Amino acid sequence: SASAFNMQALGSHCDDADPKEQLVCGGWFESWQPHPQAHTRSIAVAHGAVITGGSDGRVKRRWFSPSSDKDGGGGTAPPTTPTTPTTAPPRLHFDKERELEEFLPAHQGPVVALTPRHEGLLVSASTDGTLRVWDVLPSESGLVAKCLYGYGGYKVWIGSVATDGTRLVSDGSDNSVIVHDFSRDPPEGGGLKQL
Repeated sequence: SASAFNMQALGSHCDDADPKEQLVCGGWFESWQPHPQAHTRSIAVAHGAVITGGSDGRVKRRWFSPSSDKDGGGGTAPPTTPTTPTTAPPRLHFDKERELEEFLPAHQGPVVALTPRHEGLLVSASTDGTLRVWDVLPSESGLVAKCLYGYGGYKVWIGSVATDGTRLVSDGSDNSVIVHDFSRDPPEGGGLKQL
């Protein structure tokens, strides 16, 4: 599982008046404003964190921290009827000990898609015509994500990206679908196949 949490719902909300992300889990939520000068364009939950892509080209990560009963995370949920209280799901909140992390280098256009892979990889896609493959697992040297390699040269905006763990498939607004060999190591000769 990409996340160790039993999430009943995960939602994202962003508007001009209050551009904060709202993470929702079984009725409990926490707000976060990942892109104060921009709008959130994409979101993914992977490896114990929420990762966002902004209209400013930046990819940011905030780690989750499950609450324990000691810090008010468990307990009784609001009753579904006036006489039937239920056990609350664990409250999901952000880890206050870990700093907000920004992935570098930033894209030059809005980040419109984020796709995690279970081996600790994440793909970001931007309207600047690039895909980036990130190693997002914590390393011995720290928690900073590392850009392993990227694909560029798309003629027009990338709309979405998906992977089955072997192939990386992206689309563009020119009605093309492009399939890449998807592995941890950079591809030999580009690995580009256009259909």
